[in-house]
Amino acid sequence: MPTKISVSINKPGVPPGRVRLEDAGSLTSGLHDAIARLIQRQLGFPGRNRLKAEAKRLTAVALSGVSSGSAVLECEILPVPGIGRNPAAVAAFDLVNGISSFAGSLSWPGYLPAWVRNRIGLAVAPLLAAGASVDITVEEDGTTARCTITESTKIALQAPEQFETASPVELVGSIFAIDRSNNSFKIDTTPKKVTVRISESQFKEVDSLRWQRIFVSGFPQDEACKVVHNVGELRLASPQEEDGMNLPSELRRGEKTEAFRQVAERASSFQRLEHGWNTYQARSPESRALDFALQFLRDSIGVLLDYGIEAPTPFLVPTPSGGVQLEWKILDRELELEVPKPGHFEYLAVDSEGETEGAASRWEATRLIRWVITGEQV
Repeated sequence: MPTKISVSINKPGVPPGRVRLEDAGSLTSGLHDAIARLIQRQLGFPGRNRLKAEAKRLTAVALSGVSSGSAVLECEILPVPGIGRNPAAVAAFDLVNGISSFAGSLSWPGYLPAWVRNRIGLAVAPLLAAGASVDITVEEDGTTARCTITESTKIALQAPEQFETASPVELVGSIFAIDRSNNSFKIDTTPKKVTVRISESQFKEVDSLRWQRIFVSGFPQDEACKVVHNVGELRLASPQEEDGMNLPSELRRGEKTEAFRQVAERASSFQRLEHGWNTYQARSPESRALDFALQFLRDSIGVLLDYGIEAPTPFLVPTPSGGVQLEWKILDRELELEVPKPGHFEYLAVDSEGETEGAASRWEATRLIRWVITGEQV
């Protein structure tokens, strides 16, 4: 059975069983966007950047109708071929449970950051007149999650992200305005436009960077990060650096864990391996595959930390084909996750019920790591 999402709109002045078109459009668009952003975060990608094609592909939700005799938008999460538990179902439960959790504790869970919450807040804002409310219910295989959004919840959902002025931010985007009188310029990072104040000596570099994609590292001058100052790095952005706004402390939180440090230390020893290191003409690990595996592990550990899950240290081994493999053994569960080249995964998963193996997408690879640690459904 497909996972169902029901959105109940209780709005004064609208007859029972009717939903205003603008309300339906706002709600479904905001719900879809929030689910897609959560999936992007669960994939380990920066959430403030442009929505990744992979996150879009995994967010398949269809509006199936309006319940008779009520104002309930009925939606179904469409299946994604070749994947176990539907990513949109995972994200929908997380979203609804996170909002419900806030209503009880007035504290947002780590996996539901402001740049996700704001999208739902923006969607419900026009609906919540005096006495109005929105209920969201998710149903999957007999499991149900519900949340109610009232005026007070809407305000909390709309609260903008607050930046710590003592923590650096990284901006990637295009310069679109230059103010010589104030030694400043504006950069369009896609999610927002930010003013960057620089020193007079740094300003001399700006003319050569005009209208190009650049990278800036500095500190927020205010909690809304409308202005960045104390710029430490200003240069052209590389093709691999995507437009957006990132917090190094958030992006690289996995690097501070013991699990990542031990794997990174072991990875450095692979640089000494030469062709034929196992006496059977094995190729030495390719640096691109190794770097990708370390970055993926770092990002996956960060995702787990959002849910309060501590990742144990995997064993890292080189493979004869020039890739690397991450291995975990926890209770009766074992996982071998091979990275033969950047962006590609092969796996072998074993538990008391048997074993499965094959190619895996990035989503499946992250879920397999969570499975081997917690035993949760993949």
